[in-house]
Amino acid sequence: IEGEESMQSVTTDTAGANSCCNMDEVHQVTKVIEALVRGRVRPEDIAVLTPYRYQMIKIKENLEAEGWNEIAVNTIVTSQGSEWPYVILSTVRSVPRNEIEDNPWNAWMQERLGFLTDPHQVNVGLTRAKNGLIIIGNGYLLRCNKIWADLLDHYQSLGAITDSKSF
Repeated sequence: IEGEESMQSVTTDTAGANSCCNMDEVHQVTKVIEALVRGRVRPEDIAVLTPYRYQMIKIKENLEAEGWNEIAVNTIVTSQGSEWPYVILSTVRSVPRNEIEDNPWNAWMQERLGFLTDPHQVNVGLTRAKNGLIIIGNGYLLRCNKIWADLLDHYQSLGAITDSKSF
């Protein structure tokens, strides 16, 4: 999904920090949950993970407004050590396709992808699901990072990538 990200200061337990949100992904998370539940997945078997606290807050607000109170929503960091049958991973970060560099420098990737360049966070986010993992993100941007490019190539070879518009 090619959404638009926004930044906001979010209060944490110890201080305030800037955090990212992508409302297009927030709404896509709800669509995916509805499809999973129609497919007979119990809501309590679904968790939503994201690297950003602001995104977590917005997803929780949206799910509560839709009556989905039994779905776990956490940051990747706080999910460490936990597992769920089904995980939806909202990657958040996005830039317009025409602003994506062909051969980006590490500093460019760090600025545009943030936590998504951290192999530890990627590993934790990808390994919390026991039965099924759905990743929501801007594939064009994610492909700038080798870890994500390799993962997306693997999923592409399996026919496991779809455009959010067709979902």
